Amino acid sequence: MSFKFIGSFDYEPILEELQNATLWNWLSVRRSRDLKHKSVDDIVLRFQSVEGEHHISEYFDKMECVDYFPKFYFPKTSKAIHEFADKSTIGRIVVANLKPGGAIDTHIDEGEYCAAHDRFHFVLSTNSDVWFKCDGRVKHFEVGKIWWLDNKSLHSVENNGSTDRIHIVVDIKKE
Repeated sequence: MSFKFIGSFDYEPILEELQNATLWNWLSVRRSRDLKHKSVDDIVLRFQSVEGEHHISEYFDKMECVDYFPKFYFPKTSKAIHEFADKSTIGRIVVANLKPGGAIDTHIDEGEYCAAHDRFHFVLSTNSDVWFKCDGRVKHFEVGKIWWLDNKSLHSVENNGSTDRIHIVVDIKKE
């Protein structure tokens, strides 16, 4: 299975909270180390630590994630994610904006970290010309929906529309 519909959420308060955000790309860890995400603007709320010296392999294998200061500017976003996760361990949280005409190239998320986590997409903004491709299947994710994605399979995204595609990407540790 490539995609699985999980449920709906109240996206409007979160989208309103993000409307005037000035923290896009404050931490460009995904853009700088990973050319397949070069078309994506991010607000990193939770990720592996970037303090000190690191080898790129740590982002593939290190399990522990830390909250970053932008998380505290988005209390409605944090609340929705924590309610969804319930008592599960949350990994990375990234607000991702794929601009019109942008694409995320075909790739597989690799490493021990990805093997240990499930990936969920909270859809905040999209248009009818945004397509997720995963393992030969194509899907359009609707606003206000939460989807599980098999990011351990070949996947890509295209935004062929004229508006932004904004998702909150949340990783939850498998039990």
